[in-house]
Amino acid sequence: MYDVLLLLLLLIAFVATTSIAFQLPGVYSQRKSPQCSAYQKWDSSTSTSIIACKIVSGRDIVAFESWASRSGILKENGFVLSENDDSDWSVLVTDSMVSGDRVLQVPSLLVLSSSKIRKETTIMDNISNALEYLKIKKLESQTNQFLLWIKILQEHEKEDESILYPWLRSLPKKFSNAIYMDEVEVDCLAPFAWSLATIEILHMDVFIEALNMTSGIISQQTTDNYELLRWAFCVVFTRCWGQDGDDEDRKDIVPMGDMFNHGQPGNVFVDYDVNGNCNIILKDDILPGSPMHLSYGFETNPYRFLVVFGFVDESQKTIYSQLLSTNPSKRHVEMGYEVSKMTFNTTDGSFTEEVWDFLLFSLLEQVPELQEIYYNAHVSGDENRKDSLRRKFYLETCIMLKKHADRTLLEMEKLIFKIDQQDLSKHEILPLIRRNNLFIAQTFSKVKCGVDRLIQDELSARKAQEQQTL
Repeated sequence: MYDVLLLLLLLIAFVATTSIAFQLPGVYSQRKSPQCSAYQKWDSSTSTSIIACKIVSGRDIVAFESWASRSGILKENGFVLSENDDSDWSVLVTDSMVSGDRVLQVPSLLVLSSSKIRKETTIMDNISNALEYLKIKKLESQTNQFLLWIKILQEHEKEDESILYPWLRSLPKKFSNAIYMDEVEVDCLAPFAWSLATIEILHMDVFIEALNMTSGIISQQTTDNYELLRWAFCVVFTRCWGQDGDDEDRKDIVPMGDMFNHGQPGNVFVDYDVNGNCNIILKDDILPGSPMHLSYGFETNPYRFLVVFGFVDESQKTIYSQLLSTNPSKRHVEMGYEVSKMTFNTTDGSFTEEVWDFLLFSLLEQVPELQEIYYNAHVSGDENRKDSLRRKFYLETCIMLKKHADRTLLEMEKLIFKIDQQDLSKHEILPLIRRNNLFIAQTFSKVKCGVDRLIQDELSARKAQEQQTL
C-alpha cells in the first residue's frame, strides 16, 4: 500500500513548466459566455489571490526582529515584515529598489543546513539505523529533511540556550496543511489532494518510526510529544529549500529568509556567497509598498500548495488537467505525455496541445492501426497527417474532454456540498479546503463551457454540410 501511494505521489507532484494554450477550431478561449461564471454562488470572495487559513498565531515577531538585528542579519533599507488580517506575515518594501539590489543577508552561522548537520558527530553517530530505515521505506530522498527535523527538535529542547530560540518562537504554533487536518477535513479533499495528504501523513509516520531508532540525540519526552514532532515536521517542509544548479545535496532553512511568501514568478532569488552567507536579491525593480516573494515552484499544481504549505494560490494561470494514464507506455512519453504540460488555463479554460494529443492517442487505442498512424505522424513531425486524424475524430475527442470535465465538476460539487454541511467552528481548515475545491471547480467549469461550444459548433457545421449535400 505504501509503495502504491508513493508511486501516485510521483505522478501527481510533477515538475512545473510553462504551458501554451492550444487553440482548436473555433478559438473558444477568446470567446466569452456568462455560463462560464458557474460556481459563483458558492464563492466567498476575498481581496487577495493567495488565501491562507487563519490559525491562532502567538508568534513573537518583535523579539525575533530584535534578535535578528543583534545576530548580524542585515535588512536593507525598505525591508519590513507585514502582518495581514489572517495573522500571516510577509515581506514588503517601503522604498523603491532596483533589480540586483540585495534586500537581505543572513550570516552562515544562522543558516540551518543539512550539509552542516552531516558533520555533527553527536547526531550522525547515532542515526545509522534510522537512515537505513528511511532507505527501506524508500524515503532516502528525504534524508536532508530528516536531518533538519532532528536539528529543529534538538534546538527546541535547548530553549533559550539555543542561538535559534527567538526564531523558533517566531514560527507559527500550528499549520493549516495536511499534517494538521482532521479526518473530516482530509475526507473533503479532492482525490489528488487526498492522495498527497495521505502520503504526507505516511511520511511523517515513517520519520517518527525512524526517530525511535536513534539514541542519545533528543530526550524521550520530546520523542513522545506527538504535537511537537508534527510541528517540527511542518517547520521543515514549509520552510526548507534547495538550490537550483547546486551540485551539493543539501536542504537549508534560513531564518528571516523563510518569511518570504510564495509568488509566481518570484521577484527575488537566493544567492550564497563564498562565505556561506545567504543573500536575497531582487530580480526586478520594485515600488514602495510592494510584496517581495519567492517562487515555491510546481506552479501548475494547486494541491501541493494546500497540502504541503497550507494555502490556496488563486493567481495560478494554469493548473494540472488531472488527466492521467495509470500505466503510461513509452509511446505515451514519446507523444509528449507529461502531466506538467497537460494543463488548463484558469482564466479562459483553454488547454495545451498535450491535452489533445493525450486524449486522441487514448481514444485511438480502440483502433490500433490508426493509433499507429497518429504516433508515426507525431514522431516524424508530419503535422498534416496529425491534423487529418484530429479533424476526423474532433467531435469524439471533444466529448472525451467534456466527460472528464463533467466528472471532475460533479466531484467538486459533492465535496463543496459536504463541507457546507459541517460545523466550520470545529474544523478550522475546511474553509481553506473549500476555497481550493471551488478554484478547481471554477477552472473546470470554464473548460466545460468552452468544450460545450466546440461540440455545438461542430454539430452545427455537420448539420449545415449535410443540408448542402441534399
